[in-house]
Amino acid sequence: IDGELNPFEEFVSSDFWHSAEPYIKLALHVMFRRRALEKEDYQDHVLDDYIRLLPNEHHSALSWTREELEELQDKESIHRMQKHHSKMHDCYSNLCAAMPEPVGWNLFCW
Repeated sequence: IDGELNPFEEFVSSDFWHSAEPYIKLALHVMFRRRALEKEDYQDHVLDDYIRLLPNEHHSALSWTREELEELQDKESIHRMQKHHSKMHDCYSNLCAAMPEPVGWNLFCW
């Protein structure tokens, strides 16, 4: 994946693609395939069977409300989760700015 041309120009800008770390490119590839499967607008790909096996929803702390976080009753954990959540929102905003048709938060977290 590293060093190749942007295979998803209709999905994400080439500038973003070329500046992305390899793990981000892999995540973009999986998100692209997942979105294509959801829209039933795809050509068969080697990853499709694998993606179909993955859970449809994520259940991580990224989706927790403030009230759910506070149930942890641990200020340090709450602070770390809020910091992580903020960082992920920044990443999400940067990604969406590089996409002609941004993905939803749920797909990004997935």
